[in-house]
Amino acid sequence: MKKFTIFPAIDLRAGKVVRLAQGDPSRQTTYGDDPRQQAERFKTEGAEWLHVINLSGAFNEDAQANLKALESILNVGLKVEFGGGIRDEETIHIPLEMGVERVFLARSRSPVAGSGHKVVRADGCQARWRWDRRRCPQCG
Repeated sequence: MKKFTIFPAIDLRAGKVVRLAQGDPSRQTTYGDDPRQQAERFKTEGAEWLHVINLSGAFNEDAQANLKALESILNVGLKVEFGGGIRDEETIHIPLEMGVERVFLARSRSPVAGSGHKVVRADGCQARWRWDRRRCPQCG
């Protein structure tokens, strides 16, 4: 049997751990106000990676609380892929410089990527599905 990786997800809105029913921001359930604690729980349960979504950024809301939450999540020591509100090349480098391994672009809203959902690599290579901090000339 082939090995595969499960990516538990943390959706952030206003710095809190949330879920949206069918992506509807008016149908939000808040699960807690400590994203680091949720990340630690996933790590304890064996996770190596986290998929973190910045819903505030995705909805053009102030995302500062989510960036602070992301910083606390990164301190847990898991690899993190991050998306939501990443719409230009400058914005890509914010989470990468914080220590995120991969950044997802919302291509339907991004002049960088076109239409649809995609992740690309920071070194500019044509790898289809990720923007990788390790090869980013600006991030090291």
